[in-house]
Amino acid sequence: MGHYYKIDGTPCHKVPYANPEKGLRDTTVRDARKLNLLPSVTEILNILAKPGLENWKQQQTMLAALTLPRIDGETDDELIKRIKQDAKEHAKEAADIGTAIHEAIHAAWNNHCGFGAGHWNSIAWDVIRYIKELTGLENGWIPEKPFADIDLGYGGTCDLHHPKERIVIDYKTTEFHFDKNGKLKSLVWPEQRLQLVAYANGLFGQVEGVVAYNLYVDYAGSICHEKYNLKEEDAMYFWHICRCWQSAKNYFPGESVA
Repeated sequence: MGHYYKIDGTPCHKVPYANPEKGLRDTTVRDARKLNLLPSVTEILNILAKPGLENWKQQQTMLAALTLPRIDGETDDELIKRIKQDAKEHAKEAADIGTAIHEAIHAAWNNHCGFGAGHWNSIAWDVIRYIKELTGLENGWIPEKPFADIDLGYGGTCDLHHPKERIVIDYKTTEFHFDKNGKLKSLVWPEQRLQLVAYANGLFGQVEGVVAYNLYVDYAGSICHEKYNLKEEDAMYFWHICRCWQSAKNYFPGESVA
């Protein structure tokens, strides 16, 4: 699914079918060219290799292979197809849980009590308390703020930011795993820092002096974080990735909307 934004920062993740009776479909880069839309941060970072994510996908496939018994008369191709489908369903379940937690946190920030299942509500309020204790800031937070950076040609929506103190936060829902000594295994993937860099640059116009956090939320409710003090070289790195995406897609939105 492609995420795109209008030049005023308004999300445009879906567009109408040619036949309006069919409703809406996911926006594509072809639509973006016609409508002068900006790709999202996630869309741009999709051009990068993500070994951590690929390893997780492989693990899901191998787990499915280990737990699914062969059906009598089933061919190898049929079994492989069923294994892939099972792994895909597990990935979707994880994505759905992540979406539910994100929505519950957003609702909690807006004081919409009682949103969704009680377990997600409890996690959402724990996240808010964690952030306030971590930063020492009770007020001034803005959740789910969309933006557009016309100069670099991208848009996005930041999970949470504090304009006055120049803080950006992105939630990462996951399942915590521990080694044999009980130590939490690393949750940090390289592209996560770049995502925060893009949000900081899009919201503040620069990254120097911005404090960024990845907040990791376990499905069971545990929370931890990774802190980054962003530098201008981070922004330059993301700028090159933007240009790579534009060259690969043969679409230069920063120029087309200027």
